[in-house]
Amino acid sequence: MPSIEVLSTLMCEDVRQEASGRAILIGVAPVGPSLNAEKETILHRLFFYVEALASNVSTIHFRLISEDFSNEPMAASISMDDDEAEEDLETPSLGVWVFGRQGIKFEKSGVYILQYSLDDENWHEARKFVFPAREDKS
Repeated sequence: MPSIEVLSTLMCEDVRQEASGRAILIGVAPVGPSLNAEKETILHRLFFYVEALASNVSTIHFRLISEDFSNEPMAASISMDDDEAEEDLETPSLGVWVFGRQGIKFEKSGVYILQYSLDDENWHEARKFVFPAREDKS
């Protein structure tokens, strides 16, 4: 049976990979960028870095959704590669998932929840992030 235990979740502006395979996280912040309180805001880019203990996981789904479930600015589905699929999936192993987008449209400021699912139906909270309101001076 697939299982996952999220250990760490970070939000950042960008993620790059060193030649050694290690991740370089750029612009890590505990809260999201300020969003317009009254109209949609488009963020240039936003990435997530998630570490978890996983077993029997072939695909994991992520989504960032507003606390009232009215806005889902980002979603991603990540499949394990063939090498990972051949490993002993019963033994929990450390999984690292990195995903992000450019040109992300947020309808409003507020609290957004990063959720994960192993079947794209039953969603679990990984972490909440606050995207504070800002006044648009235009």
